[in-house]
Amino acid sequence: MKKYLILFFLSFIVFSSCTKRLYYLHDAEADKFMTDSFYVEHDVDYRIAEHDLLKVTIKSTNPEVSNFFNSFYGNEGQNEMNMNQMNTENNSGQFYFTGYAVNDSGYIKLPIIGDVKVGGKTLPEATRYIQELADEYLTDSYIVIKFVSFKITFLGEFTNQGTMVFFQEKLNVYEAIERAGGITDYGNRAKVLVIRQTEGGRKTFYINLQDRNILASEDFFLLPNDMVYVKPLRWRSYKVETQDFMYLLTSVSTILTTVLLIINLK
Repeated sequence: MKKYLILFFLSFIVFSSCTKRLYYLHDAEADKFMTDSFYVEHDVDYRIAEHDLLKVTIKSTNPEVSNFFNSFYGNEGQNEMNMNQMNTENNSGQFYFTGYAVNDSGYIKLPIIGDVKVGGKTLPEATRYIQELADEYLTDSYIVIKFVSFKITFLGEFTNQGTMVFFQEKLNVYEAIERAGGITDYGNRAKVLVIRQTEGGRKTFYINLQDRNILASEDFFLLPNDMVYVKPLRWRSYKVETQDFMYLLTSVSTILTTVLLIINLK
């Protein structure tokens, strides 16, 4: 009988430890969820790369000038509505044909202005540079540049795998995971692999989604074209669902209790 009791308690401990692996932002040292804290946010410093897709809008108080420079996008209000719709439907097909693609040399071609080198620049840097060029032709214009190719690829233990497009300038890792439907119960949240394209090649690093210090890390934000891979936990191979495991523990507990009652009655 002692063997069965020991087995039962060991199984309960194993299950409890597996459950902790499903937490986010878990304070391992205090064994509790994080309390009130303040974390300094790192700036996102993504530099425009080859084959990025940009939406460049040159606005002016003169409607004719605005329409001329932005004729590729059609009606501007309708265009903004289409972007919001695409953000929901995760479909960037329209802007593939109407956006400005950065060529292998880092240039885009704008109406009237011509070839503009944006590769290697951040969005604010590219905006200031194009503004200087536009000022040579216009006196009351201002420039707006947005990414329309902010793509993240999700692999491994995600509810929804594949490539998704985000229409925002900053995206933290938890927002991205939520859009992918979350990590399955079998995913290793403590060791998530990120593959990032840089100017010198591909960079890989791991992030721990259970460590609250990630909030102050420079890896808290994902960058365009990142690939995120979540490895399965070791107990994934057993394919034991949580509810099934709880049912098993309950059944074992009921049997042990029944056997103990019978022995005591004797």
